[in-house]
Amino acid sequence: MVTSEKYSKLKLFNKSASRKRDIRLGVTVTTNRGIGIVTWRKGEDIEVAVRPDREGEIMPCYRYNYTVDDVEIAAEEVSSDDRLYNGAWYWIMNNAIGDNQHFEAVKHRAIFDEWESRIPGKRTDRDVSMGTWGSTKYRRYTGVNKQGKPFDFELCLKPSLAIPYGDRIMYALGASDGYITDMNGHGWIYRRKITDDDVNYGIAKYAGPQEEAV
Repeated sequence: MVTSEKYSKLKLFNKSASRKRDIRLGVTVTTNRGIGIVTWRKGEDIEVAVRPDREGEIMPCYRYNYTVDDVEIAAEEVSSDDRLYNGAWYWIMNNAIGDNQHFEAVKHRAIFDEWESRIPGKRTDRDVSMGTWGSTKYRRYTGVNKQGKPFDFELCLKPSLAIPYGDRIMYALGASDGYITDMNGHGWIYRRKITDDDVNYGIAKYAGPQEEAV
């Protein structure tokens, strides 16, 4: 299992609030601009969605930066059918999607950096043209893992977004949990069972042989 105990780069995602832990996402608070809803928090810093200053505003809310000492828990919560509530939760969900993607990108890159060199079997490198951006190197891995299962896949050796490289590497090492990271149409990261196409696709479909650098 991939945890922050083994990958120090993931420890930053474990940091919890040291003070005023009740001021968290979705909580209604009072601010100097009136009632608001916390839409983001990192340590002592928070973001709060409040109602627009003027009547008839198209936007359901505006967001402002505060610290946890600037606000207090409100006596009453905002109703779920209130425009402020819906606007605030829109931003909560968007922030969550972004954080989710960032966590997975860091995790898979950490696995790639530590374990790519240990993938067993045959390796074949090729340069793929990036047009005016030059070229980048791809490496194809073919072999059989410790569980006796074959693999044949290709990875970019300088991935900016390494999802789901980590799962393929773990599969090749025979340390897979049988699942692979994927993303749905709304940007959410989720885990599903690995299929043969995930680890036996040969060359990368998005960098086919017709794009190879001369």
